[in-house]
Amino acid sequence: KLCTCFDALAIGVHPDGRKTIIALEIKNTETYPQVNLATAKWGAHRVATYTPFLQAADSPISLATAPAEAFFYEPAYQMMRQTLLANEIVKGGEFSSSGFIYVQVIPDGNTELRSSQPSPGLPGASLADAWRSVLRNPAGYRVLSPDTLLAGAATDAHQDYLASRYGLTAPVPTVAG
Repeated sequence: KLCTCFDALAIGVHPDGRKTIIALEIKNTETYPQVNLATAKWGAHRVATYTPFLQAADSPISLATAPAEAFFYEPAYQMMRQTLLANEIVKGGEFSSSGFIYVQVIPDGNTELRSSQPSPGLPGASLADAWRSVLRNPAGYRVLSPDTLLAGAATDAHQDYLASRYGLTAPVPTVAG
């Protein structure tokens, strides 16, 4: 069976009370071979499952810049599934959210992944450029370093949890003087 999940999900609350889902995917050392998952094991099931979501009028992914087939290569395949899942969570009224931001946490030193082309069918010179090029709302996608994520964590306890759970190095606290 196929399934999709995030490494973490948070809810951001705007000053006016609106809620935004923040879907996080942590990448450390991943690299991906260029394998067409549409023709691999479960390929027909994958295509049948996700193509209707890609073709929907309210899809967060636009097929104007890339054909549906382009999304069946890793890591574009995972990015597509997670983006569609975040959109379905919002559409379903979960957490009373009005939108989502999909965040990939990738170390600055993982230049292979950051500079990679997530699918041979997507435009763009890097992972982030390629993914933003197919989104109807490119501002709803971010790539952060672990240091940036941890520095933005609400408390030391949050930083410690994220650091231990994902093998990240917590930033050294600064003392105002």
